[in-house]
Amino acid sequence: MSGTRFETDLSGVSLSAVGFLPVGPVDLFARVGAVDWSADLSAEGFGRDSEDGTDLTYGVGAQFRVWSLGIRASTRFSTSDDADVDMLSIGVTWTFL
Repeated sequence: MSGTRFETDLSGVSLSAVGFLPVGPVDLFARVGAVDWSADLSAEGFGRDSEDGTDLTYGVGAQFRVWSLGIRASTRFSTSDDADVDMLSIGVTWTFL
């Protein structure tokens, strides 16, 4: 079976401000920030293409807290270019204050 080989390279750096709304042991949060990204695509027989940019980002999520430990989930990461990236991000936080 033959086909065309595609290769992609995506990278980015994001910085966001996060606001929390505490509801008992659960915090609802929203984030807004910016992402600086670059994307490269190459395909045998078709050549290479590259794009990059800086976009506004936003998203929502929830965090469950027990003492200083938090388990956080975020469900959408969107950009101002109408390119929504659906993802589930799960993280653990530890607060020292």
